[in-house]
Amino acid sequence: EGEFCFRYFDLQQMNWMTAPARLPYIEEAYETIEVTDEVLMKRLEKQPENGATLLLDTAYLHGMLKDEKFDRPVNPMVLLAVDRESGMILHVKLLSPEEEEGMAAANFLVNYIEADGRPEKVLARNPYILYALDEICEKLGITLNEAPIQEIDIIMEGMRKQTGNL
Repeated sequence: EGEFCFRYFDLQQMNWMTAPARLPYIEEAYETIEVTDEVLMKRLEKQPENGATLLLDTAYLHGMLKDEKFDRPVNPMVLLAVDRESGMILHVKLLSPEEEEGMAAANFLVNYIEADGRPEKVLARNPYILYALDEICEKLGITLNEAPIQEIDIIMEGMRKQTGNL
């Protein structure tokens, strides 16, 4: 565990050798979105709490789309927001390859709060979403938790069947 096969050419033996080597530790770079617009934050704080629990996640559609901006077909990722109690899909956004899922989730959450009020909880399993929403949720008193949200898997499987995997 934590190792990979390392191939090198041994000049003394004049032969290719294989040896185990430790995997390098690479720390993930998750970014928290810092909201600097105090007017926006005050406006969001004034919105009433609506008691909702939102499920936010991203998933790949497992298909290929041709896009003129890219040399190769892209495997589209969608941002999905679901109301846990009703099971209603609140938001589906097809993300472009350059679009960051954390920023897309933050934009959704801000728009949702402005339109429908502050949710009580946001559940997500994607670390990019969790880190991106951390400060916003903390400032607004919204509980943010990591959770294995199977509801999203069920919805995504239905979407994949409907689209025929694109």
